[in-house]
Amino acid sequence: MISSNGTPPQVALIGVSGYATVYVDWLLDAHKSKRIRIVALSVLPDELDLPAVTKIRNRGAKIVTSYQKLFASDAPRIDLCYIPTGIQWHARMAIAALRANCNVLVEKPLAGSVEDVERVQQVERETGKWVAVGFQDMYTSEIAELKNNLIKGEIGKVEAIAMLGAWPRPESYYLRNHWAGKLQADGAQVLDSPLNNAFAHFINLSLYLASSQIETSSKVEVTSADLYRAHNIESFDTAVVSARSSDDVLFWFGVSHACQTSIEPTIRIIGSKGHIDWTHEDKCITVFDDKIQSTRAVPNYAVTRGKMFENVIDRLSDPEARICESSVAICHTQLIEQIHEKGVVKTVDASEIERVTLGDGSATVPAIKRIEERLTAAFQTLEPLSDIECETANV
Repeated sequence: MISSNGTPPQVALIGVSGYATVYVDWLLDAHKSKRIRIVALSVLPDELDLPAVTKIRNRGAKIVTSYQKLFASDAPRIDLCYIPTGIQWHARMAIAALRANCNVLVEKPLAGSVEDVERVQQVERETGKWVAVGFQDMYTSEIAELKNNLIKGEIGKVEAIAMLGAWPRPESYYLRNHWAGKLQADGAQVLDSPLNNAFAHFINLSLYLASSQIETSSKVEVTSADLYRAHNIESFDTAVVSARSSDDVLFWFGVSHACQTSIEPTIRIIGSKGHIDWTHEDKCITVFDDKIQSTRAVPNYAVTRGKMFENVIDRLSDPEARICESSVAICHTQLIEQIHEKGVVKTVDASEIERVTLGDGSATVPAIKRIEERLTAAFQTLEPLSDIECETANV
C-alpha cells in the first residue's frame, strides 16, 4: 500500500523482545524495501540499548518508553500499530491505538477475557478503525479455499472437528516471563495455557472452519473439560475439551506441553461423506471411503506469517484484503473462558510423571507417562481423557 502522495504507510511497534523479534525482522525488511516506514517504537527503559532498538532508531523512528507516549499529541502519524506483547496488554494497548486513529495488528489471542474483546470491538465501532489478530493461518488463500470447499459440501455436512497437538515445553518455558502459566497478570485476565497460546492458532482455525459462512466463526458450548498440570503453574499444560456449536457440530481438542515427543497439530474435519486431515506445515488430505481423493500442501510458518504481515498492509487501502477480524477472534476467547469456568485444573500425581530431558540435556520436562498415546487414542474416538491419576483438585 502506497498513500495517495506516494509515501508508504507509517507504522509503529510496541516491544522488541521475546516473540516481538519476529515482528522486528519483518518490519526492518519491509522498511528497507519501502513497503512501510517505521516511525515510532515503544520499549521498556531497560531495553533501550538492545540491538533491535538501535536498528529501528537508525531508520529514523522515534523511541519512547511507554505505549501511552506512542500516541501523545506530538507523536508522528501512525497508520498501523503492531502489538506483539503479553496477553494481558493486548486489549488495553489495542484500545489506546484505536483511539489514536490507528489500525492494529495484535498478537493472538485478542485478549484474555470476553469482556476485554468486547471493549476492543466497541472502540472499533466508535473510531471506524480495525483490529487484525495474529492467527496467521487465517490469512492464507489455502484456508479460504478449504473453507469455501466445506461450505460447498465437499465432505457433506460437517459433523465434527477434532484438533490434536503435543509440543514438549521445559520448565524454563514457564519462567520466560511473569505471566506464563498464569490466570491473571498486571491487572488483567490472561488464562495462559496451550489452548490460549501455542495451540491457539489451531483452536481458532477449527472454530472458523466449522461455521457455515466464509466470514464467521463458530460459537460453542463447552460440554466437558479435562484439565491437568504437570508443571508447577496456576493454569493447565494438558487438556482434552469437548464442545458443541449451535448448528450441532461436535468439537474435540486435545493438547499437551507435558510430553516427551511432539505431535504436530492436526485438525480432522469429519463430514457425512468423508473427512479432511489438515496437518500443520505439511499437507491437507481429503478422504472418501477410506481412499485419499486429494492432497494439498499446507504452507509453512514463514509463509503464513509473511502473508499475515502483507495482508494487514494491504488492508489499509483494500477493505477486501483478508485478515482475522475481532468478530472471528472473539469465538476463541469465548471458548477459553468457558473452559476455565466449567473445568477444574487437576495436579497430576508424581507417580504419573517422568522427568525427561530435551536437546543437549539442559532442559527438563515433567512429562505425563504415555500422554502422547493417551491423547492419540482419545482423538480417534473423540472421548474424554480420564485415566490420569491426580492429586487434590484446585479450582
